[in-house]
Parts: sequence; C-alpha cells; structure tokens
Amino acid sequence: MAIVLTVESGTGLHNANAYVSVEDCNAFNNERPYATSWLAVGLEDKKRAIIMATRLLDEHIDWYGQSKRSHNLNLSTAERQALSWPRSGVSDSDGYTVDQDTIPTWLKSATSEFARFLALEDRTVDPATAGFSKIQLGTLQIEVDAEDRAGVIPRGVVHMVAQYGTIRYRGSAKLVRV
Repeated sequence: MAIVLTVESGTGLHNANAYVSVEDCNAFNNERPYATSWLAVGLEDKKRAIIMATRLLDEHIDWYGQSKRSHNLNLSTAERQALSWPRSGVSDSDGYTVDQDTIPTWLKSATSEFARFLALEDRTVDPATAGFSKIQLGTLQIEVDAEDRAGVIPRGVVHMVAQYGTIRYRGSAKLVRV
C-alpha cells in the first residue's frame, strides 16, 4: 500500500502529516556529506521517515507561539490543523516574526535532517542496556552511562529547532485536558 504524504502548505491543513516534501528533502540531503545514505532509500521509506520525523518533532517539542487553526473553537475537530505548524507569535533569533502562513525553511531543513537519521535507524527504540547501570560476566565488567545514550532527536536537529520551542527530555510531557 502506497504511503500518502500530505505536506503542510502553511494554511493549517486538517490532514497534513509532513512538513517537507520528498523532493525538498532530497534537495536538502543531497547537499550534505552523507547524502548517499538518504539517496539510497526507496520512495516509500523516505515518505515514512518524513512522516515520522514530523510527528516526533511535534511530540518532543513544545513550540512557542500559537498554532494557527487548532484552537479555533468555531472549527470542527476534523477541520482543525493536524500539525503544530503553521504558528503565530514566533520570532527568530534576530527578533523578526516568523511568517504564520508558511512552513519556515529551518523547520523543513530540521525535518529533512531528522528524516535522514530515521531512514537509517529507529531512534525511538529503547537501548539494549536500558535499566542496567552495570553488567558483569566473570571478570569482565561494563558500566553503562545512561546519560550517554543517543536521544530520539539527533543533536544537530535539536540545535536547528531549539530557539523555536522547548525540547522535552526523558519522560517529561505536558498533559492537557480539553
């Protein structure tokens, strides 16, 4: 079954599942030193990686500002925007307002970078050493540093998005009742 990639246009689509198209993601990753790893991935797996990167960014970041259409009580649930962007009330590092009618280039770039990582490995899986602080077999002893594990969102992607929201780390989450 073909994966349907619905790219957010900046209008607050109710059925969007991606911040970037496969074509834009290919262009971004083609300019990177490790482009061959992304370019070797098949079309359906690229779509899956883009959708997952989009979802994980929205799940792991409390974005600043207000989503454009999700809180409009005049809209039915089915009409509200599916993703966290577009947003209003967000400024860049120079103090300029981020256009609320587009998906910013930095977000497309961050999604593209993250998708490349996800196409190569499942960053959401618990590490094999989760729950262990020390493993010993006879005289061989390994101490595990729980803080040294790779996070779900790669560090480079965290740096790309950090000025636009608060990143939730290890087990923290916000519970909102409607």
